[in-house]
Parts: sequence; structure tokens; C-alpha cells
Amino acid sequence: MAIKTFTAGERLTAQDLNDNFTGSGKIQAVYTGVAFDGSGNSTNTYEPAEITPAEIGNSDYITVEITTTTTTRAYISGDDGIVYLKIETKDVGGAYSDSLSSTIIHRMEKLNSTSNTPRSTVSGTFKWVHTLTANEKTNGIQIKISGITSVDGNGTATLSNKQTIISTN
Repeated sequence: MAIKTFTAGERLTAQDLNDNFTGSGKIQAVYTGVAFDGSGNSTNTYEPAEITPAEIGNSDYITVEITTTTTTRAYISGDDGIVYLKIETKDVGGAYSDSLSSTIIHRMEKLNSTSNTPRSTVSGTFKWVHTLTANEKTNGIQIKISGITSVDGNGTATLSNKQTIISTN
């Protein structure tokens, strides 16, 4: 949706003005569940409710903020622990494609061959801004968040969602 411009002397309604701000900077979802949590070798996903064209309004972007705690550990044998996030989007009725391909957010590798690597626990917020396509603006958007944990041998990896916020802007 395009922002409406006004000319001098034009009679305005509240709706005319409000239409320029609908959806802008609005939180669409707050999620504190465990759907994309994981450990070991796992891929888990979370799909919030679709965001409709009316909710998108004049927004050009969707922001996804994911606050997690991750833990990884690698051992003498060279085992790794890796945690990834992936964000896919589609217009409602379309097919998913990567907005953010699988991206490492925490990795622990063996430092040397004579000692264990200590466990590492990290809490942080990952923020991703997705540019809405014309079809997503027209049909609405569906988002899928994947939490992926990967280990080799005796390595460890865990991902725990603390809070995920999806907003239009």
C-alpha cells in the first residue's frame, strides 16, 4: 500500500490520515513458547499466525527479534556443537523461501587435541529485518522460524527461545 499524499485545501477525514499509519511499528506477535527449541541434532520450527494485508498496512518491512539462550560444547575428539537460526517467508498461498538462510548464532569447536573445551552458554537477541514483497503486501505474509542444533560425536548444542517478537514497520 502506498502512502497517501494530500494537496492544499483538500478535505481530510480521520480515516485518510490513519490509513498512512496503519501497521507501522506495530507488534504483531510475541512468542515465548518452545516450538523451535532443540538439542543434539534437531530442526524445529514455529509458524505464527499470518499477518494480513490490513495488518501490514503501509509497512515495507517485518522485523523478527529472537532472544535465546544457547549452550554448546566440544570435546578432545574434535566434536563440535553448533546452533543455527533460519527465517523463511511466503505470501499467503505461496511457497516458502529463505529470508535468512541457516545462520550460525553459536558454535564451539575443539581448541586442541589435549584438553576438553569448556561449555559455553550465551544469551542474546538476534534481529532480522525482512523487506516485504509486492505479493506479501497484497496477500499477507506467513513466517517460519527454524531452530537448528547440530553436533558431531560427543559435542553438545541446545537452543532455548526466551522471547520472539514480530512487528511491522
